[in-house]
Amino acid sequence: MRQNVLSKNEYIINTFFYSGVTFIIYDLILFRSLKNVSGFISVVILAAMVVLSDMIELIIDLSWNRNWKSVLGTVIIPFGVYSYYQISDVLPQTFILAVKIIIGIGITCELCILTAKFSIITKKRVVCIKVKLSYVCGKCLITCLSFIIILCLLFKPAPGDNNTDDTESMINEEQIIADNMDAILRLQEFEWCKLSKEQCQEVLQRICIIEKAHLGINEDIKVVITNLEEHIAGTFDPSDFTVKISPKTLYSATNSLSTCLHEIYHGYEYCVSLAYCSVSAEYKDLYIFRQAHVSDYVHEFKNYQAASKAENEEQLERYYKQLIEIDSRKYEEARTIFYLNTISEYWNSLIKPRNWGDGIKNE
Repeated sequence: MRQNVLSKNEYIINTFFYSGVTFIIYDLILFRSLKNVSGFISVVILAAMVVLSDMIELIIDLSWNRNWKSVLGTVIIPFGVYSYYQISDVLPQTFILAVKIIIGIGITCELCILTAKFSIITKKRVVCIKVKLSYVCGKCLITCLSFIIILCLLFKPAPGDNNTDDTESMINEEQIIADNMDAILRLQEFEWCKLSKEQCQEVLQRICIIEKAHLGINEDIKVVITNLEEHIAGTFDPSDFTVKISPKTLYSATNSLSTCLHEIYHGYEYCVSLAYCSVSAEYKDLYIFRQAHVSDYVHEFKNYQAASKAENEEQLERYYKQLIEIDSRKYEEARTIFYLNTISEYWNSLIKPRNWGDGIKNE
């Protein structure tokens, strides 16, 4: 079974050349230090992975698999593995889904290869062909996964990569509140009870606009009112920054607002976790991260105990005691009071105190 398109010299030269070019581009655009490892050591680790991958693949592929697909896989795989360890703590759900799909396809292909029949007399030759096909299939699978991981890293840039001028990115929160005052006033219970489900969703969506400015979240957060599991008031989906609110919460404006604020704060916690995972090890001990216990956020997002998955009182207690839940509850309480006070201050501003001296002319 020969798949040789390139000569041995061409294959060796192209493999090392494109590995070097990719290393330079990756270092300039996507490189981030590994967790608890300095920047210099991380560069050395990546370089060692690239060289080791090239050497291993040359030993395996040089005699029978010299083609451009093999070169591509050899070049991409070490960068995919390194990228995975950069963002392994916080991965989007879309990545997990893509991995499951690719693994399913890979397993199907491997089963087809192992069960295929070949019109060859010697069993040794059949085994040799199946081993080689399985290797090629596995390498293609890992190459695809590496591409997806690198894309995840590409679309989750490190803090500071945004070159927007600071003066242009400053947001006047007071102006945003003023622009959305009509939506805030609809949070009064006598107004809220008149709203349809779609109107309630619109009000909560505009609350999101205010909260994004307040928390400094760059991602667009979408509010959706949809049926959820029993006893679940709301959820936050980090894969697409969607806040899902159960229709059962709509009986009360305050309850709906609190639920929405709670889930939005989960979005903030997720953003902070991404920032923490993106910085080099020497910056992870900064006071701003320690004060907010961000390392605990990362751990809890990775090992999240959902209320809906709690099977006993111990697991339910673990859900309530998670720091991301405790902080979200504190935030929702504080911001709910803020919005109620904002409504009171609005009405108070419209009521001008009467000056009893007005209209009396001094003779």
